[in-house]
Amino acid sequence: MNEGPKPPRAVLRAHERVEEPQQLIFGRRKWEKVLTIVWLVATVGFFAWSMFGKGKMATISLEIGILLISFKIAWSIVRSAKINHYEFWILQTLDFKMNDLRHDMRRQRKKIDDLEAELKRIGAVRPEGLEEDVQPREV
Repeated sequence: MNEGPKPPRAVLRAHERVEEPQQLIFGRRKWEKVLTIVWLVATVGFFAWSMFGKGKMATISLEIGILLISFKIAWSIVRSAKINHYEFWILQTLDFKMNDLRHDMRRQRKKIDDLEAELKRIGAVRPEGLEEDVQPREV
């Protein structure tokens, strides 16, 4: 099967630079997989014991199973908070860069306007084919 053209090497390197921190934050490491399997086996075991057991041990195993589920929910909330924090950080950085670029564009546009005013003042003629007053798009 033809998967299409491969992306340039620079794009792949940029993707790897972004992928590495994501793996540290979001990626499932080996110990997390093992811990999830242990958690699942323990939870199913405690619930099975509570269903088929009798007396106080059945009640205690039910409570331990519910406690394990509560721990897993808390772990999922913490993990989700890490992801949201990372995404917020990335978006905030992009917003800062965009505002910085917008400021630079306005400064460059002012310089161009000043140079055009100076050229008009000294009587210079604008070369043919240049666009008239292209304004940057406001976002």
